[in-house]
Amino acid sequence: MNLTFFIVDDTRVILEPLADDPNSDYINACYITVSYNLMSLYYHIPGPIGVNMEEFIRMIWDVDASKIVMLTNLFENAIEKCKQYWPDIGKTQQFGQIYMKLIKEEVYAHFTIREIQITKDSNSRIFRQYHYTSWPDKGVPSDIASLVEFRNKVNKSSSKRSGPMIVHCSAGIGRTGTYLALDYLIQQAQAENSVDIFSCVSQMRQERVNMVQTLVRSEIYMENMRKII
Repeated sequence: MNLTFFIVDDTRVILEPLADDPNSDYINACYITVSYNLMSLYYHIPGPIGVNMEEFIRMIWDVDASKIVMLTNLFENAIEKCKQYWPDIGKTQQFGQIYMKLIKEEVYAHFTIREIQITKDSNSRIFRQYHYTSWPDKGVPSDIASLVEFRNKVNKSSSKRSGPMIVHCSAGIGRTGTYLALDYLIQQAQAENSVDIFSCVSQMRQERVNMVQTLVRSEIYMENMRKII
C-alpha cells in the first residue's frame, strides 16, 4: 500500500487547468529549491500510483521537464510501486490530449536510460528518463558506487528542454529526498571538504513534509561522503 503525503501549499506544482474543469490544477507534487550551487530546481512527486497517471503526464508537459529521474521499480517484493507511464519501445500511448512514444532504451547493470517523445497539439518534445533499478524501498542501494555513477551521468547529460528535472520514487519522499540530498551533499563536499546533512534535510522538509523517511538513509550519505572527501 502506498501512503499519500500531502504537500506544502506554497511549493506545490500548479497544472494548467483543463478546458472543461477549472479546478483541475492540482497534483500531489512540489518543487524543491535546495541546491548547493543555486542552479538546480527539482519537481518531486510520488510515482503514478500515488498520483493520477494523466495528471503526471500533464505535469511533464506543463513544466517542460528537462529530465525525469525514477528511483523505484514498477514492482518490489510482488507489490506494485509505480505504474508504467511510458510505452514499450516503438509504441505510442495516449494520455488525454498527450501522446508518448519510447524512442530508445539503454539498459545497464543498475539503471536504464530511456529517450521519450511527448506530443500535444502536433508539438513534440524529447526528454530522457533515468531509471535507477537497484534501490529497495526503505533500504540502501545494493551498490553504493553505482548510485554516484548514476547521479553523475544524470548531471552531466545535456537537455534541449528548459524546464526542471522531475524526481520520483514510489511515495515521493524517501528515496527521492535521499537522492536530492545526496546531490547537494556531493557538491558541498567537493567545494568545502565537509558536509552538513542535518541542515540539508531540514531545508528540504520545509518544502515537503517527511522528506528522507528513515535513518538508514544516512548510511548512504556517509558512505558516499567518505569516498568523495
